[in-house]
Amino acid sequence: RQTTQVTRRQSRFLFYYVIMRMLSQVILLTPELRRPAVTASDMTDAVLTLSSTDGGAQLDRLSGGALTLVDEYLTLGSDNSAFTEDSFSRVHNGDLNAFLKAEELGKDSHSPKLRQSLAVTNAAFNMSGGRKIVADTLIDAGRPG
Repeated sequence: RQTTQVTRRQSRFLFYYVIMRMLSQVILLTPELRRPAVTASDMTDAVLTLSSTDGGAQLDRLSGGALTLVDEYLTLGSDNSAFTEDSFSRVHNGDLNAFLKAEELGKDSHSPKLRQSLAVTNAAFNMSGGRKIVADTLIDAGRPG
């Protein structure tokens, strides 16, 4: 359907991937949560906690970081964009839809610039105090786990 409003339909799964990776880093880097690895159950508990009224602001903080990364990654002309990934042109012939739907998205062999951007975003989120605030909400709720 034709619309005048810009949508993020193509990037929604990329957003989910990024926000879940950021949240798993929060869990892994929080000693009080005692997680050597993050399970699907841990992620579900964390999302439920952050989706509650009390955790809503922290979820917004986390999604803000994820949106910034996705916007930059999908901006033509950006140094670390999807359009400059080798596999974007070599494997997917410049088809953004195929690139974003690839099962390999997020792997170093397919999208190393996304992985690099995610590492930078996680470091910035940690340094800004965002990780601690989200982690404190999870600890206070006794979640995940």
